[in-house]
Amino acid sequence: DLPGEVEFLFALESDQDPAYSICARVRDQHPTRAIRVILTGPAGARMGKQHNLAVAAREARYAVIGSMDADVAVDPDTLRLALDALRDPTTGIAYFLPCYQGPGPVGGTGVALYTNYSFSPNMATLALRGGQHFIIGSLWVLRKETLARIGGFEPFGATVSDDAAIGKAIASAGLKNVLIPRRVIIPFEPLGLAGGARHLLKWLAMLRAEGLGAYLTIWLLWHPILWSAVTLLGTLLAALVLRRPPGSFAGYAAALLALAIVVRVSGAFQLNRWVYHTPSLWLPLLLVPYELLMVPLLFGAGLFRRTIVWRGRRYRLGHHGVIQAAAEV
Repeated sequence: DLPGEVEFLFALESDQDPAYSICARVRDQHPTRAIRVILTGPAGARMGKQHNLAVAAREARYAVIGSMDADVAVDPDTLRLALDALRDPTTGIAYFLPCYQGPGPVGGTGVALYTNYSFSPNMATLALRGGQHFIIGSLWVLRKETLARIGGFEPFGATVSDDAAIGKAIASAGLKNVLIPRRVIIPFEPLGLAGGARHLLKWLAMLRAEGLGAYLTIWLLWHPILWSAVTLLGTLLAALVLRRPPGSFAGYAAALLALAIVVRVSGAFQLNRWVYHTPSLWLPLLLVPYELLMVPLLFGAGLFRRTIVWRGRRYRLGHHGVIQAAAEV
């Protein structure tokens, strides 16, 4: 539900992309809509998404450009809220937080646990403080004049951390990155356990590229159940080594763990009810095994991850996710 004229551009590197026939069918079945399929050509060593955006944006006719990932679903008024935010001349870009809704396989469940209850709420908390130098790329909208002001999309094809780079460029131009208080929906990733782990490791490698300090801070602060359990185990181990009874310290550590579980799970239930409006009431209960099992393994592995595989290309990452090399796989 948008005012004025709207066009839809589907950007793909070639007509060999499996999505090409779907996009063409959508175009042909809606002849009254302004729909075009843009073939952008090979991305080469550049980030595929930003390569597609750069080419498609040059084809865009109108004053506002929105970028939406292919698996994102919106409510009828979602994009209108973004346009309202752009009426403020100090707003450079308006963006939304993703929320995975299931059900789905175990790997997709792990991705949803990380996104819904760690990544999105913590990034939203930073955004509410104002002055953030990042966006989240599921769905965002900016004015074409703002895009020209930051030099177009071409510079961001050199990094896999393209959302962070765009947000930083907007802030450097003296404009605001504005979080719209509305979630957008993504279906669970159709991934098994190994596929879900690889998906999360891709994100963690990008996070690690932002620096060891940021990586360790997030590992420590986003997982209270894990570190409360580590505290309890450390207390019991110390008592065993010293051959002394655990005493009151173990009781305090056990109480801390119980409190962390209650607060973490109940907080996730509140997010489901008041923010995400999702019926996945069972998902927060899985935060306990997620933090105790998946987080230490994945974050531990992410410490040493310097490459990612994304849509058939392997990228070697430098600082801030800058692409040092890329190869087809």
